[in-house]
Amino acid sequence: MRRRKMSFDTFLIVGGNFNNKGAEAMMYIAICEIRRRFPQAEIYTLVGNAKLEEKKHSNLRTVFIEDNVEVRRYLARDFRLEKIKSFLKYCILNMVTGDLKKIEKIYNQILTSKTAIVDISGYGLASNWPIAANMNYINLIRYAKKHNTTVYLFPQSFGPFEYNNSKVAIEKYIKEYLPYCKTIFAREKEGADLLQNKYGLSNVRVSTDLVLENKNLDFSLVFSHRPSLIYPKATGKFNIAVLPNYKLLENKTEKEVISFFVKAIEGINVRYKIYLVSHAHEDLELCRKIKSCFEDSERVELVEQELNCLEYSAFVTQMNFAIASRYHSIVHAYKNDVPCIVLGWATKYVELLALFEQNNYMLDIRKGVGEEKLVSAIKEMEERYLLESQKISSIRKVVQGQNCFDILMEE
Repeated sequence: MRRRKMSFDTFLIVGGNFNNKGAEAMMYIAICEIRRRFPQAEIYTLVGNAKLEEKKHSNLRTVFIEDNVEVRRYLARDFRLEKIKSFLKYCILNMVTGDLKKIEKIYNQILTSKTAIVDISGYGLASNWPIAANMNYINLIRYAKKHNTTVYLFPQSFGPFEYNNSKVAIEKYIKEYLPYCKTIFAREKEGADLLQNKYGLSNVRVSTDLVLENKNLDFSLVFSHRPSLIYPKATGKFNIAVLPNYKLLENKTEKEVISFFVKAIEGINVRYKIYLVSHAHEDLELCRKIKSCFEDSERVELVEQELNCLEYSAFVTQMNFAIASRYHSIVHAYKNDVPCIVLGWATKYVELLALFEQNNYMLDIRKGVGEEKLVSAIKEMEERYLLESQKISSIRKVVQGQNCFDILMEE
C-alpha cells in the first residue's frame, strides 16, 4: 500500500461529546491527530446542541454542527413508519422556522468528495440498541454515500447482531451501507469476526482504542489557548481511585453495587487514601451513596468536582492503582501506566485486560464476583502494583507504535 496524504480538505467528526470522559477524550484526540496530518483542513464536529456547545467550549478548535436523530432521518429521507408521527411533527415545525433547511444546507456544503467523516462512536451498532439508534448510525452513512463522502469508522465496539423480526430490516441496511465505508476499525476481535463472518465485510481491521494509541495530546492543535486543569492533589504516597459505573445497575441491584464497593474499600490496606471519583455525570450520585457508608472517615474522600478527561488523566497519575468500571477510566489509567482492578461485564473489558496481561484483575460480574475473589485481587494488586505498572508501560509503548489515524494517509 502506497502512503501519501489523501486530498481531504474537510473533516467531520461524529460520535464525540461531553457526556462522559471517554467520548470527550476521543473527540480531542481526533482533532489533534487530524490536524497533525492536515494542518490546513477545516474540522467540524457533530453535537446535540451546537449553539450551546459553541458557547461552553469556544476554546476548542472545531466548528460544532447540529446533530440529532430527526436531522439524520431527514437528511437520509428515512420515512420508515417507526415513530413517523413525531418525526413528521419535528420536520413540519422546523420547516416553518426554516431551521431544517438551514441545517441541510450546512451539511450539503460540508459533505463533498474532499470531505472525510471520522466516526468515533464508542458503541453504536448492535441489536442491544433500539431500531432508532441503529438507523441513526446508518443514516449518516447513507447520506455520506449520496454525496460521495469518504467514511471511516474508527475503533469502536460492534455487535451482537441478533436482530429479531421487528429489527430484521436493519440487517438489510448493514449489508447495503457498511461496505461503503473506506475502513471499519473494530476495537475488539469479537466485533471484527462478527462483521466479517455475518456480513462478509472485507473493509474491517482490528485496532486498539484510539485514546491508547495517542502518544500525546498537543494542546495547541486542539485548543485556541491552553486550558487550566483543576483536580485534587494527592498529598500522601499511597493513593487509590475508586470509580463506580452507574450502568452496573443494569446488571445488579443498587444495594449489591454499593455493597461491592464498600467491601472493596474495607478490603484495602489502611495506609491508602481512597478517592471516590465519577467518570461520567450519572456516576456521581452512586459515589455519594458509597461515601455515605464512610461518612466519618477522612480516609475515604469524595471528589464532588466533575473532572473533564484532561483533569482525570492528570489526577490518575497520582494513584498507585484504581478500582474501575468505566471503560475509558481504565484506558486513561493504562495510558498513564496505572494498573486497575476492573469490574466489567462485556467483551471490551476482557480483551483490554488481556492485551495488557492484566487478566487476574478482571472481575466479570456476568460470572459472579464473590467477596473472596475481590479481596484476593486487592491483596495481589497491593503487592504487585509496581510490577504491573512496568508491564503496562512496556505493552503501551508497543500499542503506541501504530496509530489508526495513519489510515487517513493511505490511498
